[in-house]
Amino acid sequence: MLPTLINALRETLFMVLSASLMTILIGIPLGIFIANLAAVDNKPVRGLYYIFFSLMHLAKFIPYLLIMLLFIPLMNWLINKHYSYSVASVIPLATAGILLLAHRIYTATFSLYNQWQATGKAMGASKFQTFWLIILPESLPEIITASSKTCALMVGFSTIGGALGAGGLGQLAIEKSINQTDPLVVLSSIAILVVLQQLIEYTGNIVVRQTQPR
Repeated sequence: MLPTLINALRETLFMVLSASLMTILIGIPLGIFIANLAAVDNKPVRGLYYIFFSLMHLAKFIPYLLIMLLFIPLMNWLINKHYSYSVASVIPLATAGILLLAHRIYTATFSLYNQWQATGKAMGASKFQTFWLIILPESLPEIITASSKTCALMVGFSTIGGALGAGGLGQLAIEKSINQTDPLVVLSSIAILVVLQQLIEYTGNIVVRQTQPR
């Protein structure tokens, strides 16, 4: 049982860590970029803003299973190129994570911008200076919290991917609860997934406490 769990955990960690890295590297800048677009009074820019905002907003309401189904043709193409299903599953995982994190970053930064806009203008700062010198430092704890919570969601998303054969602990738990009944493996898989999810959020909370002024 132990080698099976270790192999499934390795697949889950690969999917979660790879998707989380892409989510953070793209989602945070994207959310900040969209918040900057929202502060610009220009028709073409506003049009671009509404496009990005609509994509972010839709990601909140579309179930992850449907997102995976949308990516099945691309995933099948990658599998035909001899990539594993776990590797192919990183793409829909990261896509969902990027859009969700971008929305959270946008919400955190733009709400602060509305609060600090008048102060920045009174200090003679431009919109750009207000955003980068005041808003981002003030919103850093919220950015870290949003990142950790979104990365924790990747654990649950990887489990949904397991239902479609993506591998990992999710697929192992499903197989051992339906095809080859093994309650111990199922309970162990679920316990590891819960611990992994809580560990990611706990790590985020520690980082937030370290960034807050004492």
